[in-house]
Amino acid sequence: MTTLIPSHNRQATRIGTDLSGITSIDDAMTKAKLDWTVNLVPAQGLMMLTEEGVTNTSIPDMRMVMRSDNHVTLGVVGGRYQNVDNHEVFSLGEHILSHGGKLVSGGELNHGRRTFMRFDLPETHVNVGGSDLVKFGIVLRACHDGSGTVTAGVEGLRLACTNGMAVKMHVPHAFSIRHTTNVRQRLATAERVLQGAITYAKEFSAIAEEMISRPFTRTDFVAYIDALYPEPDKREKRSHTIWYNRRRELISLFTFADTNDYGRHTQWGAFNAVTEFLDWGTTVRATGGQNASEARAMRQFDQAHQSVKDRAFELLTV
Repeated sequence: MTTLIPSHNRQATRIGTDLSGITSIDDAMTKAKLDWTVNLVPAQGLMMLTEEGVTNTSIPDMRMVMRSDNHVTLGVVGGRYQNVDNHEVFSLGEHILSHGGKLVSGGELNHGRRTFMRFDLPETHVNVGGSDLVKFGIVLRACHDGSGTVTAGVEGLRLACTNGMAVKMHVPHAFSIRHTTNVRQRLATAERVLQGAITYAKEFSAIAEEMISRPFTRTDFVAYIDALYPEPDKREKRSHTIWYNRRRELISLFTFADTNDYGRHTQWGAFNAVTEFLDWGTTVRATGGQNASEARAMRQFDQAHQSVKDRAFELLTV
């Protein structure tokens, strides 16, 4: 059976370096140790250690994506790959800072294959029902693993349970960023991301206010989670036991959890019970030297349960 972490014992683990109080992107990159670039090096004249000893080899027509600071190779790419530079990506944050945004954290993952920087947007903070604080912000992400992907995403955090709240709606909460050295285009991209986040927060707030005004009984909630998690065949004993325990935990969260004091027995409370279970009640496996708290934070950062959250939101609002 899954055991939920009591809300008074929860402390969300921060991924990356704390950047609160820093007011410039250059200073943030230095503190978060993101002030490095990548070089594209022809994959020729390589020396490999094999069972037979040192062997010379090459990867024809390919280049290695190599960090400029420690020369670690992050990926292997073809001739058409365009370099992604940390400063080029995170300098978009200057526009966010100039419009009232605040730096939160930043850092690298998987030896630098992924880098990120998070920003809080104080003007988008909302109190659902007048008391339930949800904070929104933006996270810029870059991949140096050979994909060259650069994205910006809206993040939402409900303070009562530190749950991730960004879900799929009719307005976007994720934005792809194209490589460009054109200053005007980069400014337009930064503005698109900023305004997109503000629009998303406003739309989410309006829907959340409707949700907290709609009564939702225990019977309604049971039907809701049974639609979200259909009952498996009773002959499949392990699957049925997992389903039963999850169902019981969710009902308990909806009915008794102190984190649902705001919006108790409403659609808002129903949605929060599901998101709280996904972020705090599901089993987490620590790997690569992580502890359980770090693994849980990493899972939320990677939005591992996003499709279930999207479905849970859709069932209540469509």
